[in-house]
Amino acid sequence: MPLRKLKDLDPNYLDSASENMIGLKVSLEETGERVGSVKDVLVDESDCLRYLVVDFGLLIFNKVVMLPVDCTRADYDAQQVYVFGFTRKQVEDLPEFSDRLLANDDPEKTVDPVKTSVEQPTVSWKLESTELEATANNRKKNACLVFNPVAGQSDPEADLAIIRRILQPRFNLDICLTTESVGASQLAQKAIEQGAEIIIASGGDGTLSEAAEAVVGTGVPLGIISRGTANAFATALGIPIMIEAACETILAGKTHVVDAAYCNGKPMVLLAGIGFEAETVERADREAKNRFGMLAYVLAGIQELRDLKSFETRIETEDKVISLDAVAVTIANAAPPTSVLAQGPAALIVDDGLLDVTIVAPANRVGAIAAAYNLLQSARSAATTDRPDTGFLRAKSIKVTTNPPQKVVLDGELIGYTPVEVNCVPGGLTILAPATPEESPVEKLEGLPNLHVEFKTPPAVG
Repeated sequence: MPLRKLKDLDPNYLDSASENMIGLKVSLEETGERVGSVKDVLVDESDCLRYLVVDFGLLIFNKVVMLPVDCTRADYDAQQVYVFGFTRKQVEDLPEFSDRLLANDDPEKTVDPVKTSVEQPTVSWKLESTELEATANNRKKNACLVFNPVAGQSDPEADLAIIRRILQPRFNLDICLTTESVGASQLAQKAIEQGAEIIIASGGDGTLSEAAEAVVGTGVPLGIISRGTANAFATALGIPIMIEAACETILAGKTHVVDAAYCNGKPMVLLAGIGFEAETVERADREAKNRFGMLAYVLAGIQELRDLKSFETRIETEDKVISLDAVAVTIANAAPPTSVLAQGPAALIVDDGLLDVTIVAPANRVGAIAAAYNLLQSARSAATTDRPDTGFLRAKSIKVTTNPPQKVVLDGELIGYTPVEVNCVPGGLTILAPATPEESPVEKLEGLPNLHVEFKTPPAVG
């Protein structure tokens, strides 16, 4: 079928929709990474868009190709075209575009072998419409958006408008707002009972943790649009922080089964912090977070260093009992590099059926600063900590008691004092997210002050 370049058509025939396609940025659907731009558009005899002429210069140097439109999705408001289903190898195999290619009787034969190897929904773009007219092979799924209107520092109305614009065309989207009396867990639970196939939580880490409580063990996927101060869970799983990119991750539909946990009977998605971290979170109140954002935690941590004190700690796992003096104990299911006190193992594994415990026991303030810096470097370099006053281990269940009792923060919210008991729920949560981190060492305890490890006697067999 003969093809023509959009630029060669009569300008009086073209409308703003078709003209505006040229110059749009091109990004990968799965990662949101920008890879090039639209140089031209090819149409058939019926004036239907068939191919985009895309310069993939940001992905493959000096490569301009014919990209089938049914492997793309346009977002005119965001000035973006998203490419899905193509691997780098398939892009490299696409024929390089030139005007000589259009002289062929059937130029589409040159791209069919690659095009047909990518299974995608059937899509038809028409010149006279500014919208992408798409008919997917599957029906729209029922999704519930649990939205916290007071999370973070942005404009909630503007945030919600962006989310609706991107998600509503692809889902039967029910929107539920949290209030002081009705939390994310209640809303998500009700939505699941009414047949929601996807729960999408938008808010801070507290909102995400509450929504996760409702979906743990159900197999219902949880989509995440993070709008809080720390945004720790999204960062830990590589989910984009920008609203548009987070929505695109949800639309990509890639599910990842990760662990969940319960701390003193409450759901835990991220971590439980004992001692220093809990005191720091308490100092970083809502007023400070609204004023300073993430800097509020840094300022609170500096203030907390003035009152730095160690405490007697007893950590019991399924196979040992550990006694020592510590300043901070962090039990993590997932944590980003910014959660410094959880970075003993360097790379936390979110789908191994184990919890990661980091123990920090510096002798003084200078040691505390050095230990925190070392943990930050460990997170950045993916190398385990090597300081003698910092240790880590992994276990399925963990019980921590302290003397005197210490404050406990759970997924960013204070919940009381020690003792705490945390139990992992392997594969308890299905997340719409990219891939997981790789494995790292399981344990390091040597060098911690007043350390005593008692191994439990294995149970008799038979």
